[in-house]
Amino acid sequence: MTQHDPHPPTESPAPHTDDSPLRYFGWYLTIIGISHLIIPRRWDRITAIAFREPVRRWTLTFGISETAMGILFLRKRTRPAGIAAVVAQVIFLAYSFVSFRRGPGTDD
Repeated sequence: MTQHDPHPPTESPAPHTDDSPLRYFGWYLTIIGISHLIIPRRWDRITAIAFREPVRRWTLTFGISETAMGILFLRKRTRPAGIAAVVAQVIFLAYSFVSFRRGPGTDD
């Protein structure tokens, strides 16, 4: 005769994996941001399209901001802040590009 255990062992649930495209975007953005910091000369030419001197300062600033935004995308809880930060940076980049193309001293 077998004795019935009133508390059978419970199986631990499989760890939750987050395969969201936004998480992958976060890794991508983090890697891009870090690359700005490790090899800034590769990004200076692109940065110079929309920003005047000192271009290197802008390159490093974007490296820091893109790394931070990428990290925000890695967790579901912080993704809304990451989305807001990306939207803000895209608006800033668009404004800077247009302003740069118009030239200094033109605010129309």
